[in-house]
Amino acid sequence: MIKNFIIIASVTANFSFLFYFYKNFNDGVSTYSKPELSPASTMSTTLLSEDNVIQTPSAIAPDLKIASAGTVALPEVWESENYADLADLLRSQSYPEDLVRQIVLATISRDQLLSTQARDPAPYWLETKTDQSASDLMLNELANKRLMLVSIFGADIIQDPLFETLFKPLNDSLSFLDSDKQIAVDETRKRASMSALQRSRGGFITEMRDDRFREAEELEASLRAILTADEFTEYELRESRLAARMTETMATFDYSELEFRDIFTIRRNNEGSEFTKLKDRQSYRERRTASNEEIKNYLGDQRYKEFERSQDPAYRSLLTIGERYGNTTSEITEVYEISRATETEVSEIRSDKSLTRNQRSEMIEETRSRAMEEITKIAGEQSAKSIESNANRFRRFRGSH
Repeated sequence: MIKNFIIIASVTANFSFLFYFYKNFNDGVSTYSKPELSPASTMSTTLLSEDNVIQTPSAIAPDLKIASAGTVALPEVWESENYADLADLLRSQSYPEDLVRQIVLATISRDQLLSTQARDPAPYWLETKTDQSASDLMLNELANKRLMLVSIFGADIIQDPLFETLFKPLNDSLSFLDSDKQIAVDETRKRASMSALQRSRGGFITEMRDDRFREAEELEASLRAILTADEFTEYELRESRLAARMTETMATFDYSELEFRDIFTIRRNNEGSEFTKLKDRQSYRERRTASNEEIKNYLGDQRYKEFERSQDPAYRSLLTIGERYGNTTSEITEVYEISRATETEVSEIRSDKSLTRNQRSEMIEETRSRAMEEITKIAGEQSAKSIESNANRFRRFRGSH
């Protein structure tokens, strides 16, 4: 349903856009044949090479002279899908080149969307199948769109900021990559994402876990084949699951870019940037312990203590409580240390075999009650009540980070 809505909205927008210019155009432009495009699946992603850029007939070069009357009418140009003619017609009407490019792109998008809309959708009572062929079709349409624009406007359109989403789809985070590599990485990730989506649509079986690790390793190998070693490192620092996890969990830790990169390297070497080395809980504990030991040596005792707090979801939850009820970070940090010390003491009481079960229960209750009194003095009654109501959740967090 969402896909159909997008198609309808896009077609409506394109038709409105084109109709506006139709009402303001004079007839006339010379005719040219539509460039022949090979299927995108058979093309290299390198748009600038002589083998891949469609050679534009010399007659299609921009001509700012007004077209003579009695030549091809605008509707005929649109209906013929002759985008080079449309560009010339727009130029003949003295439209700016950036606007000419946008109108041509809108026309190409309209024609592709109409073609997509013509396909029979699945009945509402049946599952809409999203398979690899649909993904390939989408990527082919994008590739053909890029090739048509280059053939009409020349290779400089690749650097046009207005066409960044087409030629540099990953520019927000991977601007250090050129257009060809951004497109190649984007296509590789989209195909991998489609494969993962297909896998997840069926019922879960244990073999799927191995499939997930295998697919992650295959994606990494594909990306390494596209990028240089340095580029792949920069890619991982921005796009990997590990990088995302680190920026999330280190939000309360005051760190520099160099520290982020160095800690990332330590964790990547032990755990893998996509956690492909962590295939069981025991492996997870061992590799995280190895990472933490190296990070502690790197940061030093005091800085590591701050880092360790940032990794604990219980501490981050306490900060949320503090923000809600007006506590300072230092107050919450003090509360956190009391909570940790209390749970350590509780653990020692539980393991004391010299005590009876009732004695252990009484001592644990007394220890926690004493801790809550301290927390109330530091954070206030509202925060203390919230901390107490969330205590079981916080205890479950222990050992999970």
